Parts: sequence; C-alpha cells; structure tokens
Amino acid sequence: MHQEVYIDIVFAANLLMDYILLRLTGIVLRRKNSRRRCLAAAAVGALFACLNLYVRPGKTGVLTIVLRVVCAVFMIWIAYEIQDVKHMTGAALFFFGMTFLTGGFWMAVSENRRVTAAFFYRVRL
Repeated sequence: MHQEVYIDIVFAANLLMDYILLRLTGIVLRRKNSRRRCLAAAAVGALFACLNLYVRPGKTGVLTIVLRVVCAVFMIWIAYEIQDVKHMTGAALFFFGMTFLTGGFWMAVSENRRVTAAFFYRVRL
C-alpha cells in the first residue's frame, strides 16, 4: 500500500505534541520549566520521529521500542537535566502515560466528525 507522508507535517506535529507533553511532565513533577530547553528537547523528539519514518517505515519491533525509550529519556534529560535514575524512571513513565492518553484523545477526536470547537467550549473539566 502506497501512502504519501509529508515530513514537514510529521515534524511540526511531533514538535508540538512533544513540547506539550514535556511541559506537562515538568508541571506535574514540579520541575523548573524552561521553555527553550523543552523546545530543544521537543525538536530532538520530532527529528527522531522523522528519521524513524525514513529508516524503518512501518516496522515495529524490540529495537524500535528501545530506541523510543532512549529518545524519550534523552528528551527529558535535555528538558530537565534529571540525574537520578528513580526520578528519570518516574518522569519517563509519566511522559509515556501522557503520550498514550493524548494519542487516544486525538484518535477519538479525529474519528468523530461531529466534534467542533463548540464541543470543547461546552465541556469544561
């Protein structure tokens, strides 16, 4: 099956989502938030996502999972300079948990064509 993928859109989407997730991770874990460092870490994650599409298109496996974990840990280290293994493990688990939740949220929103801006305005958490 042939599918066109625009690498600039992949980069921009991953940059935005990684930035949001890194900022949320820092807020919840009460880490000093540096917007520049989070943006730099998000750029590393977005670059990794683009390279992952280019090098191993459509393939998943143990190597891909290990590389994604290493990338996430590296992103968190860039953003917050966590040195302790215990805190890094907690931050990485929280980061992946939030990634899972936001991915599910975006999938639900993209499949439901009736969801508009008015829906989000009416739904207040």
